[in-house]
Amino acid sequence: ERLLDFPDGMKALWKKALPYLRNPVKETVRIKENLLPKNCRIAAGETALAGLSMLMPPKEPVFAVGRQAWKKIAGHAELIPVEETGTCLVQLWYYDPSLFAASGRVDSFSLYLCLREEVDERVQGALEEMMEKVSWS
Repeated sequence: ERLLDFPDGMKALWKKALPYLRNPVKETVRIKENLLPKNCRIAAGETALAGLSMLMPPKEPVFAVGRQAWKKIAGHAELIPVEETGTCLVQLWYYDPSLFAASGRVDSFSLYLCLREEVDERVQGALEEMMEKVSWS
């Protein structure tokens, strides 16, 4: 193991790295929520942000899954083109979101990357609120 010391602090490192980081979401699909196993329900998107801020949760919950988890689900989950009662959005991530998830939701840094391009001012305000709560030590 190696301990790296960043003289300007972790927050400054985040700001310098931000232009080089990409959204972890490869694709978003809609399925019936009851077809998503409980152990795969890692809150993501506005659902996760609502749990970390004053933002209201979306009508349709958003969850994140990695490639391996999706392979197990995809065979029996019909993709649904429009929002219906009982559906959820599933974000297919480039990496396994459970690696850094805490309290049943994706980590704040990945969540920020997912939503930083969102034009909704409420979402942007909630992202700022969330990042202010991040422990940078």
